[in-house]
Amino acid sequence: MILDDVYRPHTFEEVAEMVAPEVSMRLDRDRCYGIWWFNRRRRVEKQVVEIAESGRRYRRRSKNTMKPPEEWIAVPVPDPGVPREWVDGAREAIKGNHRAPSSNRRFWELTGGLLYCGCCGHTMRQDARVRKDGAWFYYRCSHRWHNGRDACPDGKSFNVKKVEPPVWQFVSDLLSDPSRLRAGLDAMMDRERKGMRGDAGQEAKVWLDRLAEADTMRRGFQEQAAKGLMTLEELEERLKEIDEIRETARAELATLERSRQRLEELEHDQQTLMDRYAGAVPNALDNLIPEERHRIYKMLRLKVLVYPDARLQVSGVLGTDQEVCLFVPLSRHRRSPSPRRPAVS
Repeated sequence: MILDDVYRPHTFEEVAEMVAPEVSMRLDRDRCYGIWWFNRRRRVEKQVVEIAESGRRYRRRSKNTMKPPEEWIAVPVPDPGVPREWVDGAREAIKGNHRAPSSNRRFWELTGGLLYCGCCGHTMRQDARVRKDGAWFYYRCSHRWHNGRDACPDGKSFNVKKVEPPVWQFVSDLLSDPSRLRAGLDAMMDRERKGMRGDAGQEAKVWLDRLAEADTMRRGFQEQAAKGLMTLEELEERLKEIDEIRETARAELATLERSRQRLEELEHDQQTLMDRYAGAVPNALDNLIPEERHRIYKMLRLKVLVYPDARLQVSGVLGTDQEVCLFVPLSRHRRSPSPRRPAVS
């Protein structure tokens, strides 16, 4: 709902640029509208044949793909009444969010915005396959999955048993070295503080003063118009300028608040990592359940790129990319003999 343009108010001028002239002529210039997008998906159906014991069986198989935005058709709908700055603030707040990992008969440690395709940069999705010898689990490029082989050259399926263990070994080695972990966490905190552009409290005060000043000016112009010292056209122009100032001030205040909250989250995660996991013995780390490992990855701001040549590139709290080389090639069809622990560089 937050990302749906139906709930984001658009001015008449904005809507007029999206729709045909005959549509804009029927709209009220003084009202705002939401936008519902038509013709966003392409659906392709085909008939397939399945061979069963009872003979042939025919059924229809369909596939949905997202069309390019230039093919979408804008349909104006009534304004839902939600202030535009609320919608924009909510979108900014969830910009870095990722879908929670699906259980799908197991817990996938690297879903939810952790594992990415090294070829196209899109997230990897989970793929479960049930065979006679049991269920097998893989990671695949979501971009290629949804948009076809032309979308991404990496058509491999990566067995979870050969992707997740080396990533955890790399992280557990990091947790076993408290001084290295502390240095990485401190560097991440410094980068976050530098991104706050100076004294956040002082900057917030400046924007609050600008907001109060704009409210005072607004009341002053309205009084002048009531006394006949200003025409309605002049008042409308002045109020539009003030509204732009207020919108900018509110957006900057929202950005500062999000930065403050993000810094608090980093400080909390840093304390948790150092108190609960840093310096733990290897056996204690190896016994952590997948959900706990996933939580640690999130606190480390981990990002893993997987490449077709069996390379995993890890980045996150360390600030620089580290390559994790798998001991055995990533295979999608053959079961590999279990067991030796993957090597990490």
